[in-house]
Amino acid sequence: MVTSDHLPDRVTGKDGKSYPARRPVPQDSPPATLEKSRAGVTRRLEHMREMAAKGYSSRQMATELGIGVETCYRTMRQEGIRVLGDDSVKGTRRIDPARYIENTTNCADAEAAAYQYTESIDFGSVDRELLITCIGALRNERRVLGKAIRRLESFVG
Repeated sequence: MVTSDHLPDRVTGKDGKSYPARRPVPQDSPPATLEKSRAGVTRRLEHMREMAAKGYSSRQMATELGIGVETCYRTMRQEGIRVLGDDSVKGTRRIDPARYIENTTNCADAEAAAYQYTESIDFGSVDRELLITCIGALRNERRVLGKAIRRLESFVG
């Protein structure tokens, strides 16, 4: 809702009570025009998956995508996208660093546990291109985790 730039500090409601006046919407924010075609929705879902993997919260994703927070929550739930950033925020508007690192560590532990059984799996029948893609993704994850570990170590001393 765009409001006037010339607002009083307080306004009186229909109930006779005094309320703070609404502040104007920043004019530098882009208009929310969503592409509603299948391709647009698919691109938005892919962007949501990428942001979730990077640790964005649903609020941050909704802001970036120009959609409502409830729409973002609903879409994530329907698509089965886990948002680690939400696990770290849990009812607050900012990330709790301790909760964030604990959740991230638990997820990394689960992934490592899943890969410990790869010795008994025959990957010879898997498409070569898929293997190359997966290897690249794992190397990238290793690089990102290494960077995160080095940053955490800098706080330990």
